[in-house]
Amino acid sequence: MQIIRDQLNQSAWDAFVLKHGPRSGRFLQSWSWGEFQKFVGETVERVAWMSNEEPVAIAQVIRKKIPGFGTYAYIPRGPIEISSETDLIADAENVARGDLFVRVEALRLQVTDLRTSHKNSNFTCGVREIQPSHTFITDLSQTEEQLVAHMHEKTRYNIRLAEKKGIEIEIGTASIDDVWPVFEMTASRDAFRLHGKEYYRKMLSSTNAFLAIAKHDGEILA
Repeated sequence: MQIIRDQLNQSAWDAFVLKHGPRSGRFLQSWSWGEFQKFVGETVERVAWMSNEEPVAIAQVIRKKIPGFGTYAYIPRGPIEISSETDLIADAENVARGDLFVRVEALRLQVTDLRTSHKNSNFTCGVREIQPSHTFITDLSQTEEQLVAHMHEKTRYNIRLAEKKGIEIEIGTASIDDVWPVFEMTASRDAFRLHGKEYYRKMLSSTNAFLAIAKHDGEILA
């Protein structure tokens, strides 16, 4: 196979991601997510493995800086490949060009399989994950009645109670400044790290992201 770098166009890239990418986290390998990463100052490289002039695998590589040491190559929810027969995790070493290491987070991989197949290599498995380990996916093509019917009984009760108490839901009306105190309280309570406020401001201005809020008597609750 031939490896090319930054040569596929956006149309070909996104078509491959949509067809072969994982259902959960697929956007992390999309062209637009790469452009957003560039917008916030990251270095992005789009690598494709080609066979007969057609891509058989791709990896959007985000280069992260380690101050005082260099960079590492990060591939979130990738590489994406047509077949799992090729060992692109081992070949990911070809992605590194002057990087200290390559960090891969691909959904289809199992920890035990990786430890077995890479026990004699420089591969390390089991470091703390950056992306969520588990994702719930909801089919939004269903009607509201169908969605509510599939919820847990307690969830349905809480939704109806919130409506009775006057909780209002608004989409696209709040700014990052409006919700930032809630972001900070949530991060502190649940012990996770936030990006800086400007990161989210840029995300809202340059992507399809939006803010949905729950309010009561003018106060933002969530």
